[in-house]
Amino acid sequence: MYGCIYYNSRSKYYQIHHDVEDIEVKINAPKVLEDALRRKRKKCMISTGAMSDPYNHLEERLGYTRKCIELIYSYGFGLAMQTKFAVQMTLTTYDKTFSKIIESMY
Repeated sequence: MYGCIYYNSRSKYYQIHHDVEDIEVKINAPKVLEDALRRKRKKCMISTGAMSDPYNHLEERLGYTRKCIELIYSYGFGLAMQTKFAVQMTLTTYDKTFSKIIESMY
């Protein structure tokens, strides 16, 4: 993904002035996320992974994405994560009993 035309053009838009192969690590991401989740009054779906894959090669050592996923789960929020390969599905029903079962999964 790093080095593709889309990523390079978006890097200029966001004023990233270093080689696109360099990875910026947000070491405070789990803390910032937990602070935000703690303040939320209503549960919702959280989506991530739009600009780059959340599982780059540093994740195995650093574990920040894993920690963020654990926080999202522990606070009872849903998560939609896009990686290089994404499979998403919408399931709708008029059956209120079935709907409650589906919604309780998130």
